[in-house]
Formats: sequence, structure tokens, C-alpha cells
Amino acid sequence: MKMRDIAPFGLRLPEALSTRIDSAMASSGRSKNAEIVYRLVESFVLEDRPLSTYSDGDLIRELVERHEKGKIRIEIEK
Repeated sequence: MKMRDIAPFGLRLPEALSTRIDSAMASSGRSKNAEIVYRLVESFVLEDRPLSTYSDGDLIRELVERHEKGKIRIEIEK
């Protein structure tokens, strides 16, 4: 991706989140912008991850999270 292909976007962050991003960027060697972009992209990759790749415990957490976001409907029969 070339710099001219990226639209500028102002972003206000809560102080605590900004501090966490600063810590992550220091560890990764990325700029603050690159760290934020990396983490956003990764969130979509995880969201699209096939359920068959999860361990049992992670699968339950993922199903609950997707349900809470309204992406799936869970019905439990008695």
C-alpha cells in the first residue's frame, strides 16, 4: 500500500488506550499509525477466522462474542 493510497484520518483516543498503543509500538518497532492499522487489520482477520480452527474453550468464547455482536443467533434446547 502506497502512502498516497491512504486517506488521512483524525483519531481521538482515550489516554489509557493511547498509552497501551505506545507500549505496543515500542515493542514492535512500528510507528503509532502502523501499530493502529496493524491491530485493526488483525481484528478483521480474527473475525473472519473459521470456527473449525478454534480449540474448544476458544470456540465457546468466540461463539459468545459473535452472539453478543449480533453476528450469530444461539438457541439452546432443553
